[in-house]
Amino acid sequence: MDVSTYLAPLKKWWWLILLATLLAGAASFYAASQQVLLYESRSTLMVGQVMENPNPTSPQLTLGEQLATQYADIANRQPVRTATMEALGLQNLPEYYVQAVPKTQLLEVVVLDTNPERSQAVANELSNQLIKFSPGAASEEDLARQEFINEQLDALQLQIDETEAEIDVKQQELGGLSSAQQINEAQQELTALNNKLNTLTANYSALLANTQEDATNALSVIEPARLPRQPVDSKIEITVLTAAAIGFAVAVAAAYLLEFLDDRVKSIDYIKSNFKFPILGALSTIKESADTNGLITISRPRSADSESFRALRTNLQFAIRDKERNTILITSSNPGEGKSHVAANLAIVMTQGGNKVLLIDADLHRPSQDTIFNLPQHTGLSTALNPHNRWLAMKREDGVGSEFDRYIHTLKLTRNRLAVMTSGPVPTMPAELLSSSQMRDLLARVAKAYDYVIVDSAPVLATSDAAILSTMVDSAVLVVDMSNTRREHLSHAIGHLTEVGAPISGFILNRLKPNAAGNSYGYYHRKTEYLEPQVVEESDDRKAAGIPGTLESSNVLSRVLSHSSRQD
Repeated sequence: MDVSTYLAPLKKWWWLILLATLLAGAASFYAASQQVLLYESRSTLMVGQVMENPNPTSPQLTLGEQLATQYADIANRQPVRTATMEALGLQNLPEYYVQAVPKTQLLEVVVLDTNPERSQAVANELSNQLIKFSPGAASEEDLARQEFINEQLDALQLQIDETEAEIDVKQQELGGLSSAQQINEAQQELTALNNKLNTLTANYSALLANTQEDATNALSVIEPARLPRQPVDSKIEITVLTAAAIGFAVAVAAAYLLEFLDDRVKSIDYIKSNFKFPILGALSTIKESADTNGLITISRPRSADSESFRALRTNLQFAIRDKERNTILITSSNPGEGKSHVAANLAIVMTQGGNKVLLIDADLHRPSQDTIFNLPQHTGLSTALNPHNRWLAMKREDGVGSEFDRYIHTLKLTRNRLAVMTSGPVPTMPAELLSSSQMRDLLARVAKAYDYVIVDSAPVLATSDAAILSTMVDSAVLVVDMSNTRREHLSHAIGHLTEVGAPISGFILNRLKPNAAGNSYGYYHRKTEYLEPQVVEESDDRKAAGIPGTLESSNVLSRVLSHSSRQD
């Protein structure tokens, strides 16, 4: 199996794949274009003061990261949401999320809203509420006390600076003194200043310990939310491409699934690999019209379809090249596979090849040849098989006798080489009539009178008629509809015919699509047709072949009917 076999579902269902891709892309584009524009506002908080410490320790960094994760979870809790709504006077908060920046002590508060001012206000207020819920949050008394401490720290800092200045001055004066008394007094003053400096420094350290500086579990805003000017990019291109890719993938999967579930015989490769019988011919769909009834070999004898029937004739004659084997059964698995039109056109091309042919409509359930050739049906096969008919009693070595002519219609358009026996009135028990000795005797006699006898039988799986007749003929050919025949049905039909010992010669592939996978049967079906002249002079060879001189198709069937006769 080559690559083309695997690609066949894609070629067959290309329209489904294209349609699914376009629909998915168009739907996503419409959905994305209908979305409301959102504005994004961000604020950033830091846990602790580690970043301001020139020598932070590893435990401080790790603890800050853990605290940031916990504060991100707290921000999504109902107390923070309620406090934020109350502070802003809102009934509901817009969409927001708080996340800890990995491997840092930072928190990001992100708010998405259709109103840019509201998104900024909510982001800032969420930051404020998080600070209030942290242990570092201070009440009004704490703030007043902290302000007093800061003022005392500032005063102590000023006194420390002044004392240090006085000590410097006194030390300079001490160097210029010569009197022992003056030196002693200067040293005493210097000692008093140092004691004062120590006292001030101790007080400053004690007050500094009561402040929040270097606190680990404290939140502070390092980047407040700003007013967004542009809406958030919706990335509509990426959305459409993603949806189209998903639609494409789903359609491709559906195409292969449909092919897997479809059990129709769609390729020649399947027949070649599963059955031992040869393919005798491949035909395209025959388009019926009011003036042709599907007789393409008469209406358009030089077309590609007629050439396919001539190729079928050649292959079939080669398959049954023994002159003693001239009775051919044409059947199919199920009704509607085109066996009757195949039998009719095959009979015509055989007469055009110079053979005398009898076409028998042995489908006593749903006869068709009378409709195809527009022939009467009041007499035919069912009446000919009546045991009381005189022709059956006649013993002739050279054929069926003149009495048999009353049951056939000879087409003079084919130079009297094609005779058609319709089914006659539909009997009540067709199987018993076809399995009778009269039917076997009829086939034996007409085989001597005609070069080829083509029997159009009922489908194999519909009735037992085909299995019965297959034991009386020299060759059985199965018509396969390449667009509808099920694989299981074809296998069962072959099995039924094989069980009764039918002489199966091969298959005729009908309604074949030349471009389908495994159907490269170019010899049997040409894409281009031969040029047909409007008028062709009748030569002796054409007369011998039974090909009409005028090839105008508008009145072909009427000429057939006008040249048809039933000899009584």
